Formats: sequence, C-alpha cells, structure tokens
Amino acid sequence: MSLKSRLTLGTAALLVVVVAVLGWVAVEAARSSMIKGVDDRLRVLAARKPAWFTQPATNPPPLEHRDRAEFLVTPEGQRRLVFPAGFATNPDPLPLLPDGPVRPVLGTLRKPVTVAAETGDLSYRIMATPLPGGNFRVLATPLDEVDAAVARTVRLVLVAGGAVLLLGCAGYWLLVRRGMRPVDGMVRTAAAIAGGDLTPRVQPKRGGAELDRLGSALDEMLDQIETAFAAREAGTHRLREFVADASHELRTPLSAIRGYAELYRSGAFGEGDRIDGERLDRAMRRIESESERMGRLVEDLLLLAQLDQTPEPGRTEVDITALAEDAAADLRAADPGRPVEVLAAGPVPVSGDEHQLRQLIGNLLSNARQHTAAGTPVRVSVHGDDATAVLVVVDEGPGIPAEHREKIFERFYRADGSRSRSTGGTGLGLAIVKAIARAHEGTVRVLDSERGARFEVRLPLSGRSGS
Repeated sequence: MSLKSRLTLGTAALLVVVVAVLGWVAVEAARSSMIKGVDDRLRVLAARKPAWFTQPATNPPPLEHRDRAEFLVTPEGQRRLVFPAGFATNPDPLPLLPDGPVRPVLGTLRKPVTVAAETGDLSYRIMATPLPGGNFRVLATPLDEVDAAVARTVRLVLVAGGAVLLLGCAGYWLLVRRGMRPVDGMVRTAAAIAGGDLTPRVQPKRGGAELDRLGSALDEMLDQIETAFAAREAGTHRLREFVADASHELRTPLSAIRGYAELYRSGAFGEGDRIDGERLDRAMRRIESESERMGRLVEDLLLLAQLDQTPEPGRTEVDITALAEDAAADLRAADPGRPVEVLAAGPVPVSGDEHQLRQLIGNLLSNARQHTAAGTPVRVSVHGDDATAVLVVVDEGPGIPAEHREKIFERFYRADGSRSRSTGGTGLGLAIVKAIARAHEGTVRVLDSERGARFEVRLPLSGRSGS
C-alpha cells in the first residue's frame, strides 16, 4: 500500500473516532437537555395540589393534561389511577412501578427516574411524593417524544458525520497527493538514474517547504554524482589513451634495439674476425640513443605518476630568477647559436621544490628549442606581480594555433601530427610543466602573441602560498 493510501486510511480512522465521540456527546447532550425539561415539568406538577383532592376522579381532565398520569399508591401497595380519568382506555401501556415495600421503594422516587412501560418499548419518567396517611402520589410522563427527538438527532449526526468523513478523507487525499508530488518526482528521478541516465533532476519549487529543500539537496547531490561520474569516465579515457600512447612510445625504441640485436645475431655486421667496425659503431650509437630516449620517457612517466599520487612537493625558498638564468645557460651550452635572454629586475622568491621548478623552466626552454628553427631567439622574463611570481617564456618561432592551445598540456599530445617521434620529444614535457605548476598552487597557460609562442607560469610568492 502506498504512503498516500496509508496516510489517508489513518486519517479516516481518526476522523471516525472523532466524529463518533462528537456524535455521542451531541446525542447525550440533547437527550440530557430534553430529560431535564421533562424533570422540571414533573417538579412543577408535583408542587401543585392534586386536582383529584377537590374533583371526582371520574371527571375528564383538560386535553392539555393527557400527556401525564397520576397514581395514588396506598401503603399496602395498591395502585389506583386517579388522573386522568379514562387513561385505561389509552392504547399506551401504563408505567411499570417498582416491586417491593411501598415506603422504601417509592421513597427513592422523590427524584425523577426513568422506568419502562408494562408492555412494549415505551418508557416513562416518574416521580413520587408522600401524602398523608402513608399514601404516595406518583406522577408519570411518557418519553416517546424524547425518544423520537433523540432518534432524529442520531440520524442527523450519522448523516452529518458521514458527510464530514467523506469530505475530510477526499480533501486530505487531495492535499496529500499534492504535497507528495515532490516525492513522486524524486521516485521517478531515482528510477531514471537507476536505469543509467544521470541527467534527470527533481527541480523542486523554490520555497521553504521541507520536501522542496530535500529536492534541492537531492539535485545538488545528483550534480556532484554526475560530475564525479563524468570525471571518472574522463579519467578512465585519459588513462586508456595514456597507456596506449606510453606503450607506443616505448615500443618504438624497443623495436629499434631489438632490430639491431637481431641484425647482429644474423651476422649483418660481419662474421668471425671480419667485423665491420663502422657499421657496428653506428648500430651501437643508435641503440644507445634509443635507450636514452626510452630512459627519458620512463623518467617522465615516473615523475608524472609521482605528481599524481603525491601532488604536495617539499617546500623551500627558491629564487625563480636564478633558476631561469641557469636554464638559459644550459640552453646556450646545448645550442650555442641560439640567442637566449633573461629579463629580471632582481630575485623573485617562491616556496617549492627546487628540482621540480628547475625542471619546469628547463622543459619550457627545451620545448622552445625543439619547436623552433636553429638560431631563433628565446626570451625569459621573471617579475613579481602583487603576491604572484610570473615567469614568461617567449620564442619567435611559428607559434601555436589557437585550436591547439588548450590541448598541448595533455600527455603525449603534439600540435604537429606530422612531427616524428625523434624530433618531437616524448610529448610529456608540457604535461610535466602543468603538473608541477599545479602542485605548487600555480597555473600555466599559452598567451596570445603576434609572433611565436608565449608561455606564462604564475606561482605564489614565498610566504603567500596556501601551504
């Protein structure tokens, strides 16, 4: 049974109890009021002098007094109807007086009480008063009108109570149905999400109702779940691509090394004492070159894995200006014909890992060297901007197309798909730059430039980082 049905049945049961209690109270109050009126009338009649003291009992009473009867009861218990005359011819049965000794029994009737008729379902309200000589005067009034009025009251209470019950249950059902609409929406949303669709939302009305606040909280939770699932799917996709690219990158040098080893085993470099030294030396250089390349790739992969697992580096105060000058000196030594200029007004201290920051700057300069022609100038500028250290590396090469600027920091991504693996590097240099910058609570981005590529790295100044 649904919650709405259980609530409605519970409310109906409560309404039945309330209507029954109120109806009983109303009927009893009406009966008590009418009985009180009858009792008051009996007391008024009992205070008057009996008419049969002065008139013969055979005289017919006025018509207005035919709704009552008077009895004279002797001490021996003999009962004589004295008023009204001819009452015996009335089709209504006489009241049934209590049995037993007259004085003790009738002495208890000095207050009005209800007794049954001798036959049938009629009841009377009777009252006894003592007379001289041990006699008793008994007044009796039939309660047929009272019983009829009570029966009408009962029917009215039943009709009104039934109407109240029906209207109350119908109104409550409508209110519950309207109030439970947010719950129905949550159920439909949960069912859709259980089916694999993470896009449905409850979308409650903006208000202060508890179910609306619950719906808003549920929507926020679903947004976070959808974001987490999307991030997990994206991470899984990136991991597959990363594993595929890493396997491909490692397969190339391994294939070269295996090829040269098979050539040597097949005797391609001579047999016995007749060894072609020049061909063998060239093969060994190629094996050494591919081994070094594979070693660099493995080191880069290990560094990225380390940054992913433990992104918080060790922190010491490091001068970015000094690191930039060292990296520029290394580039001049590796490429003597390339102009390299460092622009800095003075030391710019940051808090971080010196080895990682040195590798960040070195990768940016190495990227400029690999992707520009020989002799292309490279400029490095370092300065402080409020609470941020700013490092900018600019070259005058072909630049980076706008459609590649957001992707060049992805692992194994190359803006020039035609570039060979040997001349294009491992494709991890800029990914390492981004990982190191993020580990130091900084950012790296490609800026618009009229000519060449322009990379900007921002790091918190020493003493201003969140660490």
